[in-house]
Amino acid sequence: MHICYTSKILLKRFWFAVMLISTVEAYPQKSADEVFGYWYMFSGTGRISEHSGIQAVFNIRYYDQIKDFNQMILRAGYNYQINPRALFALGYGYIITDTKLGNATDEVNRKEHQIAEQLSFRHYIWKFQLEHRPRLEQRFVESGQENQLLHRARYRLQAKIPASTPLYLVLSEEIFLNLQEHVFGQNRLYGGMGVKLVQDLDIQLGLVRASSNGIYIDRLQLAFFYSPDLRRKAKVNI
Repeated sequence: MHICYTSKILLKRFWFAVMLISTVEAYPQKSADEVFGYWYMFSGTGRISEHSGIQAVFNIRYYDQIKDFNQMILRAGYNYQINPRALFALGYGYIITDTKLGNATDEVNRKEHQIAEQLSFRHYIWKFQLEHRPRLEQRFVESGQENQLLHRARYRLQAKIPASTPLYLVLSEEIFLNLQEHVFGQNRLYGGMGVKLVQDLDIQLGLVRASSNGIYIDRLQLAFFYSPDLRRKAKVNI
């Protein structure tokens, strides 16, 4: 992959911002809403035919930088390109969550196997790219000796706003609704800046504010998005 000189300069500044923010130490607190956590994500999507694609997502989340584990998410899925603006996805996720700060002696990690169906639709208003993403999830949750089958619906509205090339801004809001008692799950606001290094690779740095039952948590998220066209590589190898 060839990265132009301008992108290299922007990347250096980008990483400087990441390192500067990550040096901020969180004070010892007792609950997740009183610390400034860190989320790291990699999302890879590859086009394998005109309408088909594959996806792999890895999330690792910490209560405090990389010192106190909170959650790990592994996802794999199949994408079907309905048309240039609409995409259907079917996937499986494996999630491990540590719900307590520190090394509590009575903590029990929660495990979850998840099946999800998702539809993404994109359109433009002026120069802003808007994406609507409804998702249904069937969640098989294991916590200690308790096993549950839970159902959840999610809807995310995201706006991608071009800035000076290759920079852009991203704003999004996502609501989580439980399809059983206690309907409202959480609301998640995100604002960040992205840089397109090359055609297939983007990096985003942003802030997430999630709210649930009157509790608010703030997280810094660093995300990598890699989207190669595997059809092109297959043709080269022939």
